[in-house]
Amino acid sequence: MAGEIPGEEVTNDPGELNNHPRWQRMLIALAGPAANFVLAFVLMACVYMVHNEVDEYFSGPAVHRLHLSAKPHRQDRHPIR
Repeated sequence: MAGEIPGEEVTNDPGELNNHPRWQRMLIALAGPAANFVLAFVLMACVYMVHNEVDEYFSGPAVHRLHLSAKPHRQDRHPIR
């Protein structure tokens, strides 16, 4: 910005930073970080709106196909020693 660098030649240009009132200079200095926070919030909201992955155990039962009456299936009748 014009007039921001110390030691720079001073002119009476109304667009220079030092020629603005102190409250306007403070708003200018705080506008950048505030815009970064707003941008981060908007991007985060967009990502969460687009990427909505729900795990199966949240939307359905935790156990599928549980048969309590069935006998356990035993494949190996002779265990290896």
